[in-house]
Amino acid sequence: MEPYRDFKLLSTNELQVLRHGFFNPVFDLSDGQFVYGKVITNKTSKDFPVLETATESWVPKREGVFKSTFLLDNSRGENIGSVTDGGRLLKLNNGFEANLSITGGGYSTVSGGWENSEFGELMHFKQSWYSYKKPYVITLDPGLLKRVPEMPLLILLGTHLSFLKQTRSLR
Repeated sequence: MEPYRDFKLLSTNELQVLRHGFFNPVFDLSDGQFVYGKVITNKTSKDFPVLETATESWVPKREGVFKSTFLLDNSRGENIGSVTDGGRLLKLNNGFEANLSITGGGYSTVSGGWENSEFGELMHFKQSWYSYKKPYVITLDPGLLKRVPEMPLLILLGTHLSFLKQTRSLR
């Protein structure tokens, strides 16, 4: 893994998603000074990226050919949970659940966020207008990073699922 800054050291409430590359893009999660994580797309399939941070990496994989459920595996190959209901409900094996809401897609602006019954809105992302290098801006409460250890996964997974929604709306 490349040297990333730990999410626990995040002091701002706004992160930017920076795009690098055209055919096989890599998306950095940055506050303008430090990189906190990456979404690395696969050359053969954009559905199975690697979500990478300073302490962990995850790979969402489709459960079956005709199923819309994603299984989440960590860097050790262990299944840690799943994303069901067409990418809208995250259920982790430790009991944590969150709902993703995404609006827009295609040629319109994509926005959305993760919500949890215990913590409320965990994060919100919004697509930047006409911005190729900085496609998304993510807003979150830095205090939640200490109380919700799954926040790095939620941020990177939400970014990836919003990209999937946007590209599938254009087909």
